Amino acid sequence: MISYVVDTDGKIYVRTQAEDVEWGMPKLSDKVMSRFRDGVRNWQALIDEAGVDFRVPSAQIAGEMWAESEMLPNLTSKKGAIGLMQVMPFHFSDAEKPRAFDPRTNIRKGTAILAQARAGFRDLVQVASMYNAGGPQGLNGGPWTNEVWLSSGRTPTQTSRWGYASEPGYIDRVVAANNTYLLLKQGQA
Repeated sequence: MISYVVDTDGKIYVRTQAEDVEWGMPKLSDKVMSRFRDGVRNWQALIDEAGVDFRVPSAQIAGEMWAESEMLPNLTSKKGAIGLMQVMPFHFSDAEKPRAFDPRTNIRKGTAILAQARAGFRDLVQVASMYNAGGPQGLNGGPWTNEVWLSSGRTPTQTSRWGYASEPGYIDRVVAANNTYLLLKQGQA
């Protein structure tokens, strides 16, 4: 398991449990940087609009979009989640369903879900777990911790080094994209 802290500017720093290990800041690799930068450029206005309307940081929205779809708008997952934010169809009203793949509709619906998760938990790691592993059905309405996930009869396939249930590597991708977004906005990436 790792320890993590959130800096005042929203960047997340991590280290392993070993005391002698330096704090590091996960970010996206140079290999994917141009695709991420292009995705941010394509969807920035919609990310900012949803962020303001739902009071969710743009970096968190961009992080979830990258982890979910690598900012590709027409994806459908094996489980049926759709669009940029990979929202399950049951989250859309009947009136919204014909526009579920529309980037604005999809980003707004995904951001509304993030806002609900953030209502109880401002921690980006916990919110990412809730977005990926399912709503707040964990212990006392909190995110699924690895221990609660396993004690409820689930398998270890959705546990993470962060201590919260998620697809393997999911929280790592959200955190790296969140940090990279912030670095881009500061002209450092």
